[in-house]
Amino acid sequence: MDGKNKFAKLQRIRNGGNVKRYHTIPIIREQNNAAHSWGVAVLFDQLWGVKSMNGVRASLYHDCAEYLTGDLPAPIKKSSKEVTKVIKQLEDDFNAELDIAIDINKEDQVKVKFCDCLEGALFCLEELEMGNKMIINVFSRYMEYLREQINEHKQLKEVEWTIEQLTKEAARL
Repeated sequence: MDGKNKFAKLQRIRNGGNVKRYHTIPIIREQNNAAHSWGVAVLFDQLWGVKSMNGVRASLYHDCAEYLTGDLPAPIKKSSKEVTKVIKQLEDDFNAELDIAIDINKEDQVKVKFCDCLEGALFCLEELEMGNKMIINVFSRYMEYLREQINEHKQLKEVEWTIEQLTKEAARL
């Protein structure tokens, strides 16, 4: 690959960070994938350490393909298996093409997904603290998903305290 193509690849990867999140509901401050993915990677590192550098890398790149697909709201993905399958294939192809398909074990996949949702819940909590009551349903969905993850995966029991603390913080608002 020559310098021009390498540079174009770098630009496409970076542009994945520019995708806006929460575009279907009013929010007080915007968040893009770059800020979100950094948060996911930090949470992964802080909760489990860098025992798995690929887990941290997967956290950084996990939404990069949304440069191609956009940030589809979770209810859309959950409402149609066909849509989910097509989007997943597009994202897998994008990640493979740019060589950012990070191979991680099942345990780290679970941890990355947990951190993905935890970061979303933390963003929503900050919005709630600033008075945005429009985001309460999104926060509730994140909390529901985090509880499901804790119940389904034994390795997450050690971080159950995060949900307890989120619940306490939300209750004081």
